[in-house]
Amino acid sequence: MIKNLSVYFKTKDKFGQIYKSAFAFIILTFLCIVIYSNSIGASWHFDDYENILENTRVQIKDIQPATLSKTFFASPEGKPTPYRSVAYFSFAINAYFGGKEVVGYHIVNIAVHLITALILFLTVLKLFETPKLKGQSGYQPIFIAFLTAALWAVNPIQTQAVTYIVQRMASMAAMFCIIGLYFYLSGRLAARPIHRFWFFTFCGGSYCLAVLSKENAALLPLSLLFAEFIFFRDCRNPKEMQRLFFLLAVGTVAVIVLAFVLVGNPFGFINGYPNRTFTPLQRLLTETRVLIHYLSQIFYPAPTRLSLYHDFTVSKSLFHPWTTLPSMTIILLLISLGLKWMSHRPILSFAILFFFVNHLIESTVIGLELVFEHRNYLPSLFLFMPVAVGLDRLIAFYGRKNRAMQRILVFAVLLVIVGFGTGTFIRNQAWANEKTLWEDTLSKAPNSIRAHHELAYQYYEKSGNYDAALMLYHQGLKCGGQNIYEKTLSLNNIASIHFTRGEYNKAEYYWKEAIASYPKYKQAYYRLALTQTRLDKWSDADETLTNLIEKRSCGLKCSQLKGIILLKENNHEHAAEIFKNNIKNSPRDWQNLMLSGVAFSMTGNIEKANFFLRLAEAQRPREPLIALLLAKNSLISGSDDAIQSHLDKFITLVGVPQIQQYLHRVKKHYSYINFSLDELQPLIQRKINKIESGLFGDKGPI
Repeated sequence: MIKNLSVYFKTKDKFGQIYKSAFAFIILTFLCIVIYSNSIGASWHFDDYENILENTRVQIKDIQPATLSKTFFASPEGKPTPYRSVAYFSFAINAYFGGKEVVGYHIVNIAVHLITALILFLTVLKLFETPKLKGQSGYQPIFIAFLTAALWAVNPIQTQAVTYIVQRMASMAAMFCIIGLYFYLSGRLAARPIHRFWFFTFCGGSYCLAVLSKENAALLPLSLLFAEFIFFRDCRNPKEMQRLFFLLAVGTVAVIVLAFVLVGNPFGFINGYPNRTFTPLQRLLTETRVLIHYLSQIFYPAPTRLSLYHDFTVSKSLFHPWTTLPSMTIILLLISLGLKWMSHRPILSFAILFFFVNHLIESTVIGLELVFEHRNYLPSLFLFMPVAVGLDRLIAFYGRKNRAMQRILVFAVLLVIVGFGTGTFIRNQAWANEKTLWEDTLSKAPNSIRAHHELAYQYYEKSGNYDAALMLYHQGLKCGGQNIYEKTLSLNNIASIHFTRGEYNKAEYYWKEAIASYPKYKQAYYRLALTQTRLDKWSDADETLTNLIEKRSCGLKCSQLKGIILLKENNHEHAAEIFKNNIKNSPRDWQNLMLSGVAFSMTGNIEKANFFLRLAEAQRPREPLIALLLAKNSLISGSDDAIQSHLDKFITLVGVPQIQQYLHRVKKHYSYINFSLDELQPLIQRKINKIESGLFGDKGPI
């Protein structure tokens, strides 16, 4: 079989072509299923939580039109315009049928990958029907199409787009782009006008679906332009080249206009650079090295070279680091050759230009992270086509000259496919769970603060191993980062651990450090103020919150804390006014309702206090503190029956063994309530004595 592999794919009659294509489909399907079979149970990771698990517009319970329409606006940032709507819709359908189980999501991701590979196979076949390639002797289109699709599909670099669930956004965008290209080629080759109309219509529809999966698909028209001029036009004619560059300019403007429609101001990336440790020019210089790194990973995709994060030094100039200028020279040379070879080396030209065109958004000046492997999913689609053509020519040449060498070449091709597939299978093991992923990432990016931070947070802190988490956070603070926010997050998490442990002095110190690192981090102000209240530094807490209030960044929790401080300062009327305003914005927040009750109780308006406390109780029926507050108000108003009822509920909710511990915690953490429990404690103790003596709960004589 090895001897006749390329010959097997060679066919001339139409029936034979269909038969061989079906065989190629079966092999591609088998390969994709086998190499990704161990990813089915891979856990949720990183951006999966915010975009899918914690996204209420994705986690739907019904498929009514009103519910489904909300998935089109499911951006975690709450964008008012449609945002990656097709991808979010697919996540929502997964959530409806499978909840939060990962299996269904992975099956869809693998299916998208398989469809993309199969359409890539058909697209390569379609390219051999274009005027530039049709009728050229020596080519075996089905073998070339199969090898192109197989080497792309089994390449380990694609795991980040396939196994990482949320990156379905990238893989779906690529899938619809290759479908759009296939329809465009079909339309150009169609004989009847009606067929051309429908093919071009489907191409336009695919483009819309691609852009609504991820924005980088907006560059598809530029890819279609190159396909048109490389495979259908005579690029030796200077007028054709002038027409190409004119259309490229028009296409670029159209893409920018589309960006305005989809995401508002496409130049808003400039505003993100103050948070970066590099400038737009430095990013552009760095991306030249990143692109060369991507190419090396694609053609040498050893699992040891693949990682979620990479330690990548920012290029400060053409000579720092020294690899910047050579990388830029290589890229400019490749693009120049791609343009030069449009007429007489169309396959190689298209592969080069398609790669660089589809990196224009994510690998130039837009203020994104420097390196992510999933960005190659779309650009790498045709990179293996020239390789497949070269191997096809070599196999055919040695088939005439040296059969032994031909067998060696065919065996080598199979070995590369198996090797790539094995590498993908091994790489998937790193995605098994949070621990394996972040340990793998840290081992490959030991100088990345983000790698330390994510391993500390995603695994050790979530599992309660605070000592290991703190050690990693502190190690990460010694490393460099590409975003000043990364240091702030680590400082924040260190403070949170100390707060959880009751080490409030340390928590206060690290939250102050977090604010000093990133003064716009408004959550840290609230957390610092909360910590200061635990340290009885009420005036300091008031001053901290004033910074937020002056910047109009004071949310519900912040204003609640401001009201609590006012209660502590005996400014009950002002506190009640704050809580009343909060109720307008969040009428079902039980804490705010309870605090409103506390404020009115302290002003002496017991009737109004009980009204809000009962509303809070309706929202939080098993909260012991509410029962305790109602009991206190009943004591003040002299309602004995109500006192007994509320105390019974309080004791039931807390449990007799935990009563004293709970009351101690109330005195410690709710000192701002500013009422004495001394009058209630004898009543509580009397009930406890009755319970312990068995006087409550008897059904009759024994």
